[in-house]
Amino acid sequence: MGSKRTITRDLVVSIIGVVVLISAIVVMLNYRIMSEKARVELETTADEYLAYLVSSLELPI
Repeated sequence: MGSKRTITRDLVVSIIGVVVLISAIVVMLNYRIMSEKARVELETTADEYLAYLVSSLELPI
């Protein structure tokens, strides 16, 4: 008896669904962007360490 469909309930459920969907898309995009930035930063740091190690090993003892 209490499960009667109303326009208000349909609108609220639809709005909540849209908000959840858009939030999930934004979070996924943000995750991909931040992951790419972290990967680039990690590669840059690794290249700097590698260059330092190579130059330090080239020095004669």
